[in-house]
Amino acid sequence: MSEPAERIYALLVDANPIPDPDVLEAERAMPPHLYLIDSRRDAMQTQTRPEAVTEATRRRTRPPWIAAFAGAAVAAAVVVAVFMLTGAEPDAVPPVTQVTTEVPQTTEVPQTTQPPQTTVAPSVFGAELENVGAVLTAAMNSHDSEEFLGLFAEDAELSFFAQTVTPDEIRAGTLLLDVGSDYLHDRTWARIVNQQYDFSPCQVNGDRVLCEVTISSDYLAPLLPPALSSVAIQIRDDQIVRYVAAWLDNANLEIEDDYRAWAFENHPDEASRMWLAEWDNQVANTEESAMLHLELGAEYVRLHS
Repeated sequence: MSEPAERIYALLVDANPIPDPDVLEAERAMPPHLYLIDSRRDAMQTQTRPEAVTEATRRRTRPPWIAAFAGAAVAAAVVVAVFMLTGAEPDAVPPVTQVTTEVPQTTEVPQTTQPPQTTVAPSVFGAELENVGAVLTAAMNSHDSEEFLGLFAEDAELSFFAQTVTPDEIRAGTLLLDVGSDYLHDRTWARIVNQQYDFSPCQVNGDRVLCEVTISSDYLAPLLPPALSSVAIQIRDDQIVRYVAAWLDNANLEIEDDYRAWAFENHPDEASRMWLAEWDNQVANTEESAMLHLELGAEYVRLHS
């Protein structure tokens, strides 16, 4: 037994002395009142008391259950002492088993590459060609020739009353006479006189659209009413492939003929720069011509209103 254990055991023995069994038997057999008298008598006697029970006697006369209890107490005291002195549990105490739970690893699912999504551009003219009139109206009133010509296929055919041209021929500006194709290339005159187009109403039949066209401007207004024409259009792959224009009302020709004759009679120099020829209503598509038409046209309207 180690030294700390023996010291703890001695402390337990001193705190709990084991009585003599012979004395316990005599005390049990004597009545209480005689036991007190006998105790006093013994105290008054001068004879030598019985020899104290030795440690060997205690050990020899100790009952088995006391020995077992003492052993258990010693063991408990040793456990407490070791724990208090060293801060560690004795070897007799089984270590606590640590249970480690392994978390299964999640199998990473490979990411699949999504194919790029193709964005389909919306139709310019609408799925049912319901926007043809609005698109043409906006393009012509922008006075930007490319905004209008950009609606056509490269090999498209444009017919203006008596002549058929292509978009590239209009861009070249070489067709100056009669059909007015140069006015689609150079919108200078139309912009200055504030020429406005209205493509409505329109009727759709398959890939073909028929629209009425109303053309108005500040030129001879309000004496000259808006011109009326029509246009038949064929569309494929969201592009115009055929464009045919025709007049519906030529009533304005009489007013324009009288106006031109008045200008050449009263302002011959200016009139020569306003029209391509004295006998033709084809106006010169220039900024000067447009400004003179607004000035002299206003005078003519005042005189003939």
